[in-house]
Amino acid sequence: MTKKKLYSLLCAVTLLSSPLVSLVPSVQAQASTNVTSQQTIEKAFKKANKAATKKQVLNNDYQSSIANGVMSIMATVMNNPDSGSSWGALAVARDGMPAQDMMTEQFSKAIGKDVDGMVSQNHFSGTDLERSIIGIAAVGEDPTNFHKLNLIDKTVKQIAADQKASASYGHTLGSNELIYGIIALSTGNYGTKIDSTVNDLVKQLLETQNADGGWDLNNQGTNDVDITGMALTALGMHKDQSGVQTAINKAVKMLKTKAFVPSTGGFLIPSSFSKEENSSSIAMAVTGLASCGIDPATEFSGTSGVNPINRLIAYQQPAGYFRWVFNDDGGAISMATEQAVYALEQYQFMKQGDGSIFDFKINPSHVDNSDGSSNHNNTGDENGKGDGNGALPELPGVSKKVQQSISDASNAVQTMINEEIKSGNFTGSDIIFGAARANLISKDQTQSLYEELLKQSKKGNLSKTSDLSRVILNMEALGIDPTDFDDRDLVKELNQAQDITNKGTYVAATSLLALESGHFNDVITSPSKVQELVQVLLNDSKNYDNEAWGFETDGAFTKDIDTTAVTVSALKTLVDNKDDYQLTDDMVSSINAVLQKATDFLTKSQLTDGGFGYSGSKTSNVNSTAVADVAFSTMDKDTGKVQNDKAQNSAIDALINYQQKDGTFKTDYSPELATGQALLGLEANVYQAQQKGSVYDFAKNSVAKFVPNAAVKDGSKTNDNSTTGSTSDETDDTDTSGDNDDVQANSDSLNNNNDDDNGDVQEDGTTTSNDDPDSYVTPDENRGGYEDGYVYPDNDQDRLPQTGSASPIAMIIVGLMLLASEGYFYFKDKKAKM
Repeated sequence: MTKKKLYSLLCAVTLLSSPLVSLVPSVQAQASTNVTSQQTIEKAFKKANKAATKKQVLNNDYQSSIANGVMSIMATVMNNPDSGSSWGALAVARDGMPAQDMMTEQFSKAIGKDVDGMVSQNHFSGTDLERSIIGIAAVGEDPTNFHKLNLIDKTVKQIAADQKASASYGHTLGSNELIYGIIALSTGNYGTKIDSTVNDLVKQLLETQNADGGWDLNNQGTNDVDITGMALTALGMHKDQSGVQTAINKAVKMLKTKAFVPSTGGFLIPSSFSKEENSSSIAMAVTGLASCGIDPATEFSGTSGVNPINRLIAYQQPAGYFRWVFNDDGGAISMATEQAVYALEQYQFMKQGDGSIFDFKINPSHVDNSDGSSNHNNTGDENGKGDGNGALPELPGVSKKVQQSISDASNAVQTMINEEIKSGNFTGSDIIFGAARANLISKDQTQSLYEELLKQSKKGNLSKTSDLSRVILNMEALGIDPTDFDDRDLVKELNQAQDITNKGTYVAATSLLALESGHFNDVITSPSKVQELVQVLLNDSKNYDNEAWGFETDGAFTKDIDTTAVTVSALKTLVDNKDDYQLTDDMVSSINAVLQKATDFLTKSQLTDGGFGYSGSKTSNVNSTAVADVAFSTMDKDTGKVQNDKAQNSAIDALINYQQKDGTFKTDYSPELATGQALLGLEANVYQAQQKGSVYDFAKNSVAKFVPNAAVKDGSKTNDNSTTGSTSDETDDTDTSGDNDDVQANSDSLNNNNDDDNGDVQEDGTTTSNDDPDSYVTPDENRGGYEDGYVYPDNDQDRLPQTGSASPIAMIIVGLMLLASEGYFYFKDKKAKM
């Protein structure tokens, strides 16, 4: 089946069978639209794939996979324009459909919003700029004149500044900024000076190659699949430069001998970053190999005919999206889908002899900016922060700017909460956790979240160790009793779990936070699990000079801000209640000693802007800054005064500086994750100022007990509006303000972590969000690939690209767009070389 016919069938089936066709004159079936749309769309994709593969020759199914993946990305962006990213723009642009013309504006607006945010905050990073350039080129606009900025020149200057700063610390420029600098500055013809800069960056990249052929994030000599794939992508654009081909050959040999998995056809180098195979790592390797003109399907052939191409495609689901983990819908689904799609597009480019998908000189984007200009500047009448809707209440000792920051976030947070409810997959998240601790969640929203948790429990989705810790803390934050929920005692289940002491630092720390948060009777009467967790954390600290925690890769231990911060918060909250858990004097003494050293380590690690970065990075990010702020506040340190000799801002000011005009906090990946963590950092500052202790201690800082509507306690609903998150007056108004025996907890980083084989997962969830790909995410087995330094939040439901979670109307629009174009491809009508 040709690509043209495949798209026609795909879109026609989606459109003609959609329940929305019959919904136009009526809204009677509105309640079942999402479910029906999901089923219809999945059937459409299955039918299209089945019909296409009947006539396709072996190894050509990547074409239908691209088609399905692009449909998923486009549907997500149509449903939520703010979800548009540079990587999504690249994936859709390299698909080449005329239908993309309608998407170009959405992607350009999203990228423009990011650029405007950099300008308004006067905060630029090399990788922010590099990523933006790639997206701008993908939508057919000019990076030298985008929103009245020359991003090419600005990137060159930023790289030079970062190189100087890195050298002052005895480091080289981080791998991500180096790699994406080469790629971004090679997207077009930008003059001889830029070409010279690129040549210099290529030389630096060659110098950082490990002896056995790979690359890693922080140039520490350990091989990493993702970074090696990214490096190959950059080098593939400059194979004529001296030394490049030799480096490519060494990298390919390393991937063959140390990363390729013959039994699956995928790639994996086990480490704290990922102990299991994932689609993002495969996608990065495929992109790099194909960029260098190497066919992964023939050069990396495993048992029974498996290879990296058919293995990557195997991660794709009927609805078009790609899983990150093979048998689990957890992880960074949105990023996994974008990466997989453009990896397969790069494979197609390689088969056609078209070079790099990042080279817009040879392969320009097929977009239709009729006047050749961009009209996506943010010139609306948005009010800046702190314009005021009335005087803030007087809170003795609490900074007005901290109060104002929380207030400024409230409107955006309401939208995020309601989206969390609508997702239908709520099993605890950072935005709910942080918003609840900041008192930004209504009673009706709590009712809806309770119902969603009840559904998940009945489905068996709240059972893994990582689930229990996260859910207990979220429940406590909402005032829901975790010891009496759906005929279960979740706290007792966690306290009796056999595996929480051997899952790494992060799982141990978050489990400890959950068990200690409510001063639960079962834990106090049987404190042995708490004591075991403490001993695990104390023993772990010995690998990091008794002053920090972090992650281990191939026997090398790396101190990490995020891991250290969450562990400090857990141990300090515990030691403040030592009598409840029968801690010995020696144990308390050991805890206090390591806490003091860890606090000193965090202070020394503060960067020049006052913020904090991931594992040795010299660039801060909102996630690490937020969790560090929580740790300092828990240690009774005023984050308004935490400022080392080199820092230009205090820790709390650095956090507030990430806040944008709409109240959310700047991030590369998940605004929900970043805003939830930032809210907890701000609220921790308030607690410290008022000497209230830890934000995780719900016995000292209790929450009014939530009493669910009687009809939903067994899983049924009281009315059709019970899950909308609306503020109906029909909810239970029982006064429980004095009923504080139920307490709740908050965690600055409780992402939906569905992998029970968790290693040293980082508190940011991952990531990251992360303003700077060079300041990469801390290791997390549930994050995949760290392209561009994105943190990969687990089950980031607000960004799931599943077509069923997208608006059905958006799906119909996308279907019409594609049907009108009959799925025509712009790939020069070349047949892929087989």
